[in-house]
Amino acid sequence: MINAPLPFVYSWWTDFREDDWKITGQRRKITIHERTRNRFIMSVKYQGQGKTATAARIVTLKPPDAWHLDWIGDEHDETGDYKLTRVGRNRTKLTVIFKVKPKATSWANKVKRQRIIENVWNKYIAAMESAALRIR
Repeated sequence: MINAPLPFVYSWWTDFREDDWKITGQRRKITIHERTRNRFIMSVKYQGQGKTATAARIVTLKPPDAWHLDWIGDEHDETGDYKLTRVGRNRTKLTVIFKVKPKATSWANKVKRQRIIENVWNKYIAAMESAALRIR
């Protein structure tokens, strides 16, 4: 659950930027190669298992309340389907379904991966809710 209205959540979450990594503290270099009304294509470079890893990230937008992720990377491939549902005037439910295919040992530990993902999501949601409060 996110304490912000659905249109704000969709806009905030799908406004990808090259410095998004600062929100979570993940040290990544994100380069946006294409930005259209319906799609973002990005490359990501980050520190994987003691070495630099790369990935391509393709996000297909489905306004006003959904988007799809295709991630093709050195350590794992992933798809993600994101769906927003209005719960109230200022509350939105985000449902995400990921399918992950690990390629590296570090991605094989599901419990560890889940903790990392939850930590990242909590930071994004806190930043989004803070931004929503500033505009109310």
